[in-house]
Amino acid sequence: MIKMRGVCLIIVPFFLFLFWRIEHVPVYAEQINDHSLHRLFRPLAYETISGLDNSAFVPVLMYHHFSKNVKASTVVHPYRFYEQMKALKENGYETITERDLIGFMKGKKRLPKKPVLITIDDGYYSNYQYAFPILASLKMKATIYLVVGDILDKRKNDHPLPRLTWAEVKAMYRSGFIDFQSHTFAMHRKGVTKKGLIAAPIWMNGKMETKEQYERRVLNDLLRSKAVIEQKLGNKVISFCYPFGSFSKHSEQLVKKAGFQLSLTTKPGANAIGDGPFLLKRINVDNTDTGDKLIRKIEKYKRLERMRHSIFYSFRKGV
Repeated sequence: MIKMRGVCLIIVPFFLFLFWRIEHVPVYAEQINDHSLHRLFRPLAYETISGLDNSAFVPVLMYHHFSKNVKASTVVHPYRFYEQMKALKENGYETITERDLIGFMKGKKRLPKKPVLITIDDGYYSNYQYAFPILASLKMKATIYLVVGDILDKRKNDHPLPRLTWAEVKAMYRSGFIDFQSHTFAMHRKGVTKKGLIAAPIWMNGKMETKEQYERRVLNDLLRSKAVIEQKLGNKVISFCYPFGSFSKHSEQLVKKAGFQLSLTTKPGANAIGDGPFLLKRINVDNTDTGDKLIRKIEKYKRLERMRHSIFYSFRKGV
């Protein structure tokens, strides 16, 4: 026992150092091309990850709103979005869907050499106005996660950020480039805490929800969101995106109970296919990400994920 503790005291700090090195070296490389630290550490990183298949790590990009008037980190200028999408294509990335990813995990589909999944949250009109024409022109796919209760037959013009209409949703879906999945029916809000309404019981009618009330509220919302999208589009809703990235062990059980086969968070990172389709990490993309910067960001997260799996694979084999 004492010997094992001694080994852990040596190995764990070393692995933590490796994680730090992998995360920071790509940044240093832009600033100090010939720095001794870069020469020392970077080759070790690439030797460690070189044997792992590139397609085994899937980056999921996260967008929200598009506008020519950029005022927030969740807003991307249409020209910048075009630059980012063009950079993906020029660097060999091919867009996939959630169905492709699940099909691959079940052994029913193959993925391209460099897959990428593009997700757009909330269902703003700007998705139709700006993102859709760009994606269609480049023959790239994306998934829009709808707050289903906000999508109406006729748009409310008094809203500061207009939502999509069902006519626009149907037009994009028929194109074959855009899929639609669930971002709840009406739970894209927070309660009295920082947690989203789906993550935990909330204060309601002067008292805290019971476990049974919480489960019923969340499950009803999830099932309703699925049913409406499927009725409107005729597609199969298989994926759920957590509002604010707020989830819990309990909420994930309810997501699975509602029939979803995949779920997304806002935790940054790429995804190793072997980890399964739930609680996937995403890479937030903002207007400061030039095409080249986005590619570097994606590759950095893929390196981190490769290193994590390489370390734990080696550890299981008794390094």
